[in-house]
Amino acid sequence: MRKPILACVILVLVVGMMVLCKFQLPSASLSFDEILPSGDAVKIEYRHGGNGLLYETEDKTEINHFIQLLRATSYSKTKPNPWTGSGSFRLYDKENREIMGLSFGPKQDIQINGVYYQMTNEINDRLMNFFNEFLIDSNVIKGK
Repeated sequence: MRKPILACVILVLVVGMMVLCKFQLPSASLSFDEILPSGDAVKIEYRHGGNGLLYETEDKTEINHFIQLLRATSYSKTKPNPWTGSGSFRLYDKENREIMGLSFGPKQDIQINGVYYQMTNEINDRLMNFFNEFLIDSNVIKGK
């Protein structure tokens, strides 16, 4: 009588551990190039979540700098984080079609085209430097 009960307990524990491991293991890492749809970005747009201003640049140097920052880490899919999205970056191609939407959150969380990821490397300091250089008066688009 004890053997079947013990076997059931062990089976439940093994199945439970497998389920927990599945939810704890990070998903496969993706590079930024694997996430970005084909097409070159020629414009970045950002709606500030606090003041509502629209910032925009078509400066290739700024755009390439931003994309290189995003390439400096890899990404693993994660559960949606409700705190992700205080502001939204949009990248556009030469036909002015949106090719990517990004919003950042705490703890290296980022939403790209509606999918939530966690950045595997710490790049927040470098991103903050970019934001400080990008969010300037000359990049504000008035009336939008």
